[in-house]
Amino acid sequence: MRLIAIKILVIGLALSFVPFLSTAQVIGEKLPDGSIINYIDINKKKQGKWIKKYSNGNVRYEGFFTNDLPSGTFNYYYENGKKKSVLVYADDRSSKVEMFWQSGATAATGGYDEETKRHGEWRMYTESGKLMEIINYVHDKAEGNVVMYYPNTTRLVLDCMYGNGTRNGYYKYYFDNGNIHEDGFYKDGARHGHWKIYAPDGSLEEEGEYVNGNKEGEWKDYRTDKSGETVVYKHGHSDKEKEQMEEWRRKAEWAKEHQDQFMRPEDYLDDPMEFFRHNSNVDYGNSPANTREQPANTNSNTRSGGSKKNSRK
Repeated sequence: MRLIAIKILVIGLALSFVPFLSTAQVIGEKLPDGSIINYIDINKKKQGKWIKKYSNGNVRYEGFFTNDLPSGTFNYYYENGKKKSVLVYADDRSSKVEMFWQSGATAATGGYDEETKRHGEWRMYTESGKLMEIINYVHDKAEGNVVMYYPNTTRLVLDCMYGNGTRNGYYKYYFDNGNIHEDGFYKDGARHGHWKIYAPDGSLEEEGEYVNGNKEGEWKDYRTDKSGETVVYKHGHSDKEKEQMEEWRRKAEWAKEHQDQFMRPEDYLDDPMEFFRHNSNVDYGNSPANTREQPANTNSNTRSGGSKKNSRK
């Protein structure tokens, strides 16, 4: 009799546990066809197909999860329903991405590593389809040749080399008329070696050596003397600083009124349109959505460009 009572108790406990187990395992939304989306298993991991929506009811993203990790193809959409980006995940959790303008034209192509850091070649395009920028990344750091074009043209604005995320190697910066503006070298992010500075008409204005970011030794200044006035620098300071003080004061006043002209294109690699937006002679158009989508997190993350304004030393 006692044994029967114990068996009844065990069966009762088991039956009382079944509904709880079922509820813990099936957390999701059931569709009219009987399928389940947005499923979270007993270990609180996303599984299967997921569809998340904006407050207006339009789909924000849709894709598949396996053990809380995105797999296969994920589609993202703007709030108005137009496609924003497509990410295709590989087995090693790296992914390829294509981003779109709201018109449907390609805005950017590239890839992410398993930690969602940019990896491999990235290309950005204007809404009219013109190539605007090419950067190669190694785990989110620019590496190798970086080129940027004036919008809707084939004219270069920047052609330089990067190493481990900083400028290393040759550097060429162009005016929008195609003439070169600055021609020199960088070492570990600082100007180093022989540099030449040109005017928009192509005439040489200055040339000399940089050492660790400072002008050093004899420089030639051709702006007032066609044969080249010699100016000697030591650790960035000129031997004619007293004579040039009044001229520099005037330049400083001018610079305050024209700060946008001291913007560097390399400071806007994430959003080159922001650099061009300050040039009234360039048809820059709009900025594409530069969004780093991470479907494993239901909150989207946006990566924007920097906004540094560095003047030439």
